[in-house]
Amino acid sequence: MVGVNIIQLAITSNRAHGIMIVGNVGGQLVPVIVRVGYVHTDAGNLLNNTLDDQVGISLLAPREMIAQASLAGSYTGSNSASACGVVAYPGQSSFATVINGQTIYPSAGACLDASASSNAGVNYGATLFQAPAAALLNPFTATSSTAFSMDFTQTQAGLVNVTANRDFLSGTTQIFKAGDTGVMVQAGPVYGLLMNGINTQFTAYNPATNASHVNPFLSIGAFVQ
Repeated sequence: MVGVNIIQLAITSNRAHGIMIVGNVGGQLVPVIVRVGYVHTDAGNLLNNTLDDQVGISLLAPREMIAQASLAGSYTGSNSASACGVVAYPGQSSFATVINGQTIYPSAGACLDASASSNAGVNYGATLFQAPAAALLNPFTATSSTAFSMDFTQTQAGLVNVTANRDFLSGTTQIFKAGDTGVMVQAGPVYGLLMNGINTQFTAYNPATNASHVNPFLSIGAFVQ
């Protein structure tokens, strides 16, 4: 994620790359891709310095319809709240950039310092599926932290639309709120959930109306019982 009004310059080589990890979970192969950034410092030549702190993780899932009955039972895993709880948005950037041949004026944000969750009951959550509903649970108290409704229509095969029915809080920090939407995927006995993951970009500069306020949240878990 690139903050607003931050210009990225490719002055020297960038060795950022992705690593694919394929794990055997319950007898099924589950592929995950992790993006690794890159840092290089050269005290003698300022133009030979590189800082790329952008990281990412992707769960690869089949592009096929997910049956409602296949998402059932208890899962355990973790989520992104321990890394970032709240994203701040200073407004639309006045600097244009080109992505896939299209010029855009980004509306992006950056994670607020100290917004990461330190609540173990939030960070190391469990998920209970009783389709078409699901809930994130505090594994230490077995109480529901938030709940979802799931739409298995899947206009895009393999993407189940999800809507939050309750706010998800870590202390007083709102990770997401009731009414927020996202998508869920499934790869064998593993699910992945992305809430508020679409950051709209704009081809014109109009900061009065062009704003894309998203607060991405990622949860991943494996089937237990």
